[in-house]
Amino acid sequence: MTDQTQAADTPAVTLSLDRGVAVLEIRNPAKRNAVSYGMWVAMAEHLAGLRDMRPGELHAVVVRGHGERAFVSGADLSEFNEARSGTEGPKRYDAAVEAASAALEAMPVPTIALIHGACIGAGMGVALACDLRYADERATFGIPAARLGIGYHETGVRRLVDAIGAAPARELLMTAKRYDAAAAKAMGLVNAVLPVDALDGHVEAILDTLRENAPLSIRASKYSVRAATRPEDAAAVTAARAAIAACNGSADYAEGLAALTERRAPAFTGN
Repeated sequence: MTDQTQAADTPAVTLSLDRGVAVLEIRNPAKRNAVSYGMWVAMAEHLAGLRDMRPGELHAVVVRGHGERAFVSGADLSEFNEARSGTEGPKRYDAAVEAASAALEAMPVPTIALIHGACIGAGMGVALACDLRYADERATFGIPAARLGIGYHETGVRRLVDAIGAAPARELLMTAKRYDAAAAKAMGLVNAVLPVDALDGHVEAILDTLRENAPLSIRASKYSVRAATRPEDAAAVTAARAAIAACNGSADYAEGLAALTERRAPAFTGN
């Protein structure tokens, strides 16, 4: 896959691939990585291109903001008067947001939000679509929809409730309050909080572990957790059962058993 680069000051979502890990970088430094309509579209397109990679080729997707000031400071409000005007504008804009978020959530490999600094509004939407969230100790979180007068998309709310529960979600949404990293960790919004200069290394260590573990087993775990949180979703349950069955007849299962018997590290291939 070819790395895609942009001028540092051009709003963009860039994609790079290294040792089986795709990194989506949200770049809009002049606006603290605020996301525009075009950036939502680009994010969905990048993710669609990754879905064809087989287990063992792609181990994880990391989403991060450019620099350390912000993960995503929100949507680019400067385009709202045009992009969200009339009756169709909000529908079109929200559809682009949800297409990107749903594509991230549906990735068959673990997705990780690496959060430096502000994670507000649209940033929360991106982070909540990820499986794992790691933040630096200066990170801040919030959804200011109630201060802007817009309704936060129901699928984004569902992801928020999945992460922290209904009661904390109500407070977060209704008060539009901002939370520091410690509060976010306490409510279960992030998996861990690290010093600013330790965050990237912590995430890299997680990625090394994912690279070592069995890709099909990781996929089965991801799908099974999704099915457990949405038992009414027949498609999610079916996907989980199929992923579990794929593990049981796999070469990696045989390799895992052999490695355990021979007291060596397994060499998984995703087959």
